[in-house]
Amino acid sequence: MTAFDHPVLSAWVDDAETGMRMGWDAELAAMLRFEIALAATQSEMGLIPADAADALRRDLDGFRPDMDGLRRGTARDGVVVPALIAQMREATGAAGRHLHHGATSQDVIDTALMLCLADLLPRFAERLGDLEDRLAALSDRWGDRPLMAVTRMRDALPITVADRIAAWSSGVRVAREQVSRVRAEDMAVQLAGPVGTLGRFGDDGPPLRAALAARLDLRDPGGAWHTERGRLCRVGSALSVCCAALGKIGADIGSMAQDGTDAVQLDGGASSSMAHKVNPVDAELLIALALHAAAQNGVLGAAALHGSERSGPAWTLEWLALPPLVRTTGGALRATERLLAAIRRMGPRAPD
Repeated sequence: MTAFDHPVLSAWVDDAETGMRMGWDAELAAMLRFEIALAATQSEMGLIPADAADALRRDLDGFRPDMDGLRRGTARDGVVVPALIAQMREATGAAGRHLHHGATSQDVIDTALMLCLADLLPRFAERLGDLEDRLAALSDRWGDRPLMAVTRMRDALPITVADRIAAWSSGVRVAREQVSRVRAEDMAVQLAGPVGTLGRFGDDGPPLRAALAARLDLRDPGGAWHTERGRLCRVGSALSVCCAALGKIGADIGSMAQDGTDAVQLDGGASSSMAHKVNPVDAELLIALALHAAAQNGVLGAAALHGSERSGPAWTLEWLALPPLVRTTGGALRATERLLAAIRRMGPRAPD
């Protein structure tokens, strides 16, 4: 069990919206969408019968797999797709033999991941934009109050609250731009067949991939990316940058809340034994999440080394690293939203 799935800790660490958009139900819906779109595109190109594509779309509407069967199949095959396709073929009768035509497991899983991320990343960018607005409002309210700049953990020169918030806003803006850029440039369909050549389709392969990409509102990568994982590294980098920007807000607010500084007043964070304390718990969480994101991004970078035409270990390592990184980013956004809402004062307390 992770903190994101914990029955109690998840209320603090997790973000329910992120979990929903990247959870199993979303992944299953994306895999079904890929298979239905693939059949529809192939039927339009005369690669499978048109009535087969219609039957597949009709019979798979509302399809729910046998989860015990999927678990057994995944434990046997190391990937969910063979068991899922077998169940889908059983549910679609004669049309099922045209399902998954010319595709491979990695095509399904990689494209489903892209579809889920393509849905989630604009929402992340939107929430980052909302944080920029909240920071601007805080600057308007408290920006003229004095602060002492701190460099290398020592007092430096006088600044204002607006100066410190400007640094936070800059980081959030850069994170929003990177997240938006990754959505626009790196969300690509995967359709390459068993060894990355689309060999089963001959000259029809590239047009098929391009048409499928357009149908799914993804980019046509121009070839296989079964072993070229740069786009996932860029996703990981953008998410890590996002968590770092939010982590800086947490680190600064935590320092501002320290006794003897009194540069911020927050609600929340009660102590079990010291009634006078208000702990900056969301500020602390943001620091932890930023460090966790950096660690997962490092693992994702290591997973970019895919040998030959497909790598089981590297692909599996991605599954261990990317989902926690996504959940960490959602949690950091949620914690920042709470933290900024909890601010009651910035800058020194007004004299009596």
